[in-house]
Amino acid sequence: MITDYTTLKAAVADTLNREDLTTQIARFIQLFEAEVTRRLRVRTMMTRADARSDAGYVPVPSDFLETYTLTVVSDAPQQPLAYVPLAERARVKALAPASTDTRYYTIIGDSFELIADPPDDLDLELIYYASVPALSDSNTTNWLLTKAPDFYLYGSLLHSATFLKDDERVPLWVSAVDRIFDQLHMESERDMRPRGSLNAPVRSFG
Repeated sequence: MITDYTTLKAAVADTLNREDLTTQIARFIQLFEAEVTRRLRVRTMMTRADARSDAGYVPVPSDFLETYTLTVVSDAPQQPLAYVPLAERARVKALAPASTDTRYYTIIGDSFELIADPPDDLDLELIYYASVPALSDSNTTNWLLTKAPDFYLYGSLLHSATFLKDDERVPLWVSAVDRIFDQLHMESERDMRPRGSLNAPVRSFG
């Protein structure tokens, strides 16, 4: 039974029938988690954070992956800001001088930039997709391992194939991983259809 980091590594070793891959198995898990960071966007990853702008900028949370909504909550009615691609930033800033309401934002490095630059600091609420906490000897489990231990197992096995030159089993692991990716995304879409309240943890990011 896979319940934590130790039992996951044991399951990978048992499936591969190898007891000499301790360091490598940790790397296989890490590589799978990197793939999850790039591909997975589900409701359980959504987090709510509050912050106050500083001269038109707000720090991006350390576990930030992607924005769902960024909303100014200082004013009523509250309206989500519209995202502007960085390539369009200069044009939109020219059309939205500081005397107008803040309606847009972009991301530069590790900061959100508000457009137009507000004359006063604003209170904001960010709902975003947060990265899945990585497994380690000190962080032995996370919500994804609890929810989908088979996902972690097949994903780690997939990344073992290149190291072991096990080309014959690559299609098996790819199929299993892609199937679970699809299942998790479909489940998340069903959960979010009502668009009611979001039971996401609240944290400060400014």
